[in-house]
Amino acid sequence: MPGIATEVKVAHKVGFWKDDKQNHDCGIVYLPEKNYLICVMSRNTEFADASRVTTDISRAVYQFMAHDR
Repeated sequence: MPGIATEVKVAHKVGFWKDDKQNHDCGIVYLPEKNYLICVMSRNTEFADASRVTTDISRAVYQFMAHDR
């Protein structure tokens, strides 16, 4: 999953459909005591734009979840 620290274990699956410009990236992020699921899906979006937004969303969620509360 983009936007997540490289030392964090992640299982994820991506899917791309060129015909209708769908880009999906879903994953399980394994944080100590705080595993979470994230799925970012887009449609009618260029791949570069979808990748940038997916990274931004993933990074924001990771920073929120990894923060000690």
